[in-house]
Amino acid sequence: MTADGGFESTVARVLEQVFLMDCVTRTEGYYTVDLHERNVVEDAVDLDFEALYDQPTAAQVRTYLSIPFEDIEDAVPRWKLTADVVPKPEHAETLPFLANDLAKIRTQTETDIESRSVHDGLATVEDFFGPSSESSRSTLIRSTRASQSGSSGPFEEHVFRPPESDSIEQAYVGDGVPIRASKLTTEAFMRRLRYQPSEDTRTSVIVVSNEEEMADENVVSEIYGTREWLDFDITIRHELTTDEMEDVLATDADFFHYIGHVDEEGIRCSDGWLDARTLEEVNVSAFLLNACKSYEQGRALAEKGSIGGIVTVADLLNKTATDLGKMLAHLLDGGFSLFSALELLERKSIVGNHYLIVGDGNAQIVESQAGSPYLAKVDYTDEGMSVSLQFYPSKNYGIGSMVTPKLGTTVKRYLSGNESEPHLLTEDRAEFFMDHGFPVEVSGSIYWSEDYPFK
Repeated sequence: MTADGGFESTVARVLEQVFLMDCVTRTEGYYTVDLHERNVVEDAVDLDFEALYDQPTAAQVRTYLSIPFEDIEDAVPRWKLTADVVPKPEHAETLPFLANDLAKIRTQTETDIESRSVHDGLATVEDFFGPSSESSRSTLIRSTRASQSGSSGPFEEHVFRPPESDSIEQAYVGDGVPIRASKLTTEAFMRRLRYQPSEDTRTSVIVVSNEEEMADENVVSEIYGTREWLDFDITIRHELTTDEMEDVLATDADFFHYIGHVDEEGIRCSDGWLDARTLEEVNVSAFLLNACKSYEQGRALAEKGSIGGIVTVADLLNKTATDLGKMLAHLLDGGFSLFSALELLERKSIVGNHYLIVGDGNAQIVESQAGSPYLAKVDYTDEGMSVSLQFYPSKNYGIGSMVTPKLGTTVKRYLSGNESEPHLLTEDRAEFFMDHGFPVEVSGSIYWSEDYPFK
């Protein structure tokens, strides 16, 4: 079996094919369920799955790979993760973790990365993103230094754009700041293994609003904790000093949402700037630094103890940051991982690509009430409103998990990562959209279900 593009693409295709066929074969034996992907495969190939189920693994794999990939390609779930890894000895420690996530691995040399780099400095980073009103200096942005001088300082690492992938999540292991991807580190993966949940079963979220002019985003303190079946402890703090901010970051909390300014000197507080690189310990598990060019400070939080967090790599208008901050709060409260939340943020707004993840993007605040979080895709036909559900893998419902759409009376199951067949919504529209919170995509725009204007 071969695939266009050489060794790496062939390995990726083998992984997809063997994975799919093994999931389908397992519907014999213990998992006797009506799986959508099995129906698709059975329509495309002539296999005796009952006999195949009892064969040794080696024989099963030979049978799987005897099938032309094109015949079953439509049944393969959208892959969870593609990781670009710079082949250095110190990066080898990440490979077992990436293998555990069933990541497609691509190697990128330092020469490859350099050829995709943009120059340091805010102006050229903004040029890289393309023309945008985000660069306007006449409107409040979330970097006080930038609003005064036109630059919030260079990155310590070069900025570059990794090759695109068709996976839900894209990550990078190596030096540099990867635009539209997440930067993974061995330390973050190891921290995942060492993580010990608190004996307190409540999910703790701390929201810090350090700028009165950004108060519109304070509403996120009401978005977190809307899951009635979970116990939350939500705290909102205002105008913290550097000492108070240091104490908050040392708190054993599940999530830290910062609203304010970030500069090359650090996180702005009421009495100055707190440089996260000087902290001795950070105990918040995950975070969002919703401020302009917060990458360096976020990277420091991840290095000092956080599992992972969402940061920015460019200036943002305050209104834009507020809107995206609210959407991120909804997604994280809805059970999406940092990885999946970022993918949807980029679909909601072109400015979503100004955000990236440092550390481990698999981090979640809570599990989805539906098991596997999903995006509802709405389309209007002559018959009415049609809805399909795109399922996203999560920590406890990884790719290969079975999910059942809450659409009509269907009992058909799908592999997480795939999209359900369309279902026509009629009189049950309001019940569907208000059942629990989830993102909705219609005509290329993303809404939250409870705010969806076309119920």
